[in-house]
Amino acid sequence: MSLSWALDKIPDLKGPEGVDQIKTFFKKFDSATEGISDVVRLKALESKIIGRAERAFNTALGNSPFIYSSVRREMLRILETTDTKEICAFDELMSGVKRRENENIDLLANRIASLVKRAYPGMTNNLLDEYSIKHLIRSIGDSNLALNLEIARQDGMSFDSFVSLAARAESTQKATRHTNFQSKPVQHSHNVIIILPLETKLPALTVENQDTSHAIASLVEIINICRKITWQLLLDLIEHF
Repeated sequence: MSLSWALDKIPDLKGPEGVDQIKTFFKKFDSATEGISDVVRLKALESKIIGRAERAFNTALGNSPFIYSSVRREMLRILETTDTKEICAFDELMSGVKRRENENIDLLANRIASLVKRAYPGMTNNLLDEYSIKHLIRSIGDSNLALNLEIARQDGMSFDSFVSLAARAESTQKATRHTNFQSKPVQHSHNVIIILPLETKLPALTVENQDTSHAIASLVEIINICRKITWQLLLDLIEHF
């Protein structure tokens, strides 16, 4: 059985496969290349690796040139360490990234983007953006702002665009709260009029309705519609600054 035929039967090693699959690769490779010189073995190994595995190979080769067993051992060490970092990054994302004290949106976004890239190696940029946006919303530390950003977010939005939107929205929210805090109390009228677009349809809510749960559900739906419209108006206002 020729060496090239035996190597063709072994899938290429990329690096992110995980410790078990990496060890399986080397077990098959060792069996296929047993009895040949280290130089030929290393050449054969180089032909079977790409991406992260190739970078690990080059690093290992620099430390132990022409010694297959040493290069193999060092590659395993590098790839296992990388695998551990991926697991840690994934665990941190799943448990929820905690926003640090006085950490602005940009810094938080950079941390999350870095964790997502480590946790999901090889993922397309579009999916990386989508995952990063979801984790940023989850970690923003303000339930109202998070809800409003979730409503305002558009399909296919890049992470950079979303971070800019989130930063502007948070800045506007803080300015509004500061202004409201300094304002004098306002006497509220008993008659409140909400003006909505003509195409907006609200569920019917009447005092005569004896079904309390239905009335509450309708009220919640009205509040959500009003909140969405208010938030959209705020976003339109932000775009003018």
